[in-house]
Amino acid sequence: MDSLQIVLIGPPGPARDRFLSSSPAITPEVLDSVEAYLQRNWDGHGILLLGPGLPPGEILTLLEHEAEREPPRTSLLVEEREGQWQARPLSLGHPLGIPRLAEIAGDPEGKGPVGDLHWVLRVVAKARHDLNNPLTSGLAEVQLLLMDEHPAETRDSLATIQEQFRRLRDMVADLSRLRAPRKDRVS
Repeated sequence: MDSLQIVLIGPPGPARDRFLSSSPAITPEVLDSVEAYLQRNWDGHGILLLGPGLPPGEILTLLEHEAEREPPRTSLLVEEREGQWQARPLSLGHPLGIPRLAEIAGDPEGKGPVGDLHWVLRVVAKARHDLNNPLTSGLAEVQLLLMDEHPAETRDSLATIQEQFRRLRDMVADLSRLRAPRKDRVS
């Protein structure tokens, strides 16, 4: 099996040099511009690192080109934030016709993939809230019962119930990760 091809596209300069010296674990092929990338004949899968200082117009040209490839390469925008290098994925979804986009956006019932997602997230939030109240009560009651004297068999049963309530509580808490993005974070 061939290794994954990694290409860094970015103009020469101190930022690109800092990135390359701080990332010895990866050894990308380095190109100075999107034009240099487009002139090459690239086959197969790979990762495109869009390096620091790459002009937005060139990034757009590259993304338009990759959207036509089958399959497109994974494109990651490389940037330095607070002294750390990060690679942010740039998604190349399937084309969506403007009439279909208008239909989804204008649907008063919120049908379509975005509306469905928000509906699911609302149901999950309500279920979390509705499950948390009885779980908290049940766990508290079992903990109170465990403070009293009981035969060993009863204590074991109560401990098992307590353990299961805690598992349920943790599963419900894990659902809190399923949230719609905050409006101030959407760009």
